[in-house]
Amino acid sequence: MNFQEPVLQHRFRGHAVAVQGAASELGHAVAVRFAAEGAQVVLIDRDEALLQRRAAGLVPSRVLVSGRDPQDAAQADELMAQVHRRFGPLGTWINVFGDEGGTAWPVAGCEAALSDLVAQDGSVIHLWPDAGLRASVVMETVARRLRAARRPAGVRINTVAGRGGADAAVRRDMATLACFLASAQARCLDGVLLPVQAQARALQPQPQPGPLPAGPVAVVAPLPATGPQPQPQPRRMAGLALAR
Repeated sequence: MNFQEPVLQHRFRGHAVAVQGAASELGHAVAVRFAAEGAQVVLIDRDEALLQRRAAGLVPSRVLVSGRDPQDAAQADELMAQVHRRFGPLGTWINVFGDEGGTAWPVAGCEAALSDLVAQDGSVIHLWPDAGLRASVVMETVARRLRAARRPAGVRINTVAGRGGADAAVRRDMATLACFLASAQARCLDGVLLPVQAQARALQPQPQPGPLPAGPVAVVAPLPATGPQPQPQPRRMAGLALAR
C-alpha cells in the first residue's frame, strides 16, 4: 500500500500523542507529521541527546522531550505525571520498533498510559519500518497483555508495517497512516495491519527506432534460386496418372 493524504492542520488540536522511539528517523517523521496537524507531541527515547536535536525543528510549546524508560514502572509513572502537567491526558500512544525492539519494552509504556487512553477513547499504534510476520505477532502479544491488565474497552490497537524503512517515502506514508489511525475517521478499525511498500522503480524506456533516411529507397529484387529445380509431380485423376 502506498498512501498519501493532505496535512490537516487542526485535526489533532488539543490531542496529546506519545511517540516512543522518537529519536529514530521514522519516529521523527511521525512526530513532525502529528505536530503539523496540531498535536502536542511527547518524544520518548533512551537517546535524549539525539532526541533534543530531533525536537529542535518543532514548536517548543507543543513538545515534551523525555529520556525516561517507560519499561520501568516508576519512570513510566513519572513520565505520565509530566505529560499531565504539561498537556493533560494522553490520547494516542505510538511505538516505533527498531532492530533492538522486542515484545516487552513497548508494553509497559502502553500500560502506564492505559487509563488515559480509555478515558480519551484513544489508540495504540505500532510502527515497524522493516517488518515481516513479527509485526502481527507483537501486535497480538501487546493486545493480550493490555486486555488482561484492564480490559480497555474502546482502546484500539493497530499496526503499520513497512517494507524498505530506509526509504523516505515509506517513512512519510507510515507517518500519514499513523495520523489516520489515530483520527476519528478510523474509530471502526481495530486489530488491523496496514502494509506500506517502497515505490517500484520506474521501468527504463526502450530505445525507439529512428526515422527512415531521406531520399530514394532502393528496392533489391531477390536473387534467382540456384541448383536443380524441382520436377512437376504427376496429377492423379480418377485413378489415372496424367503428366503436365
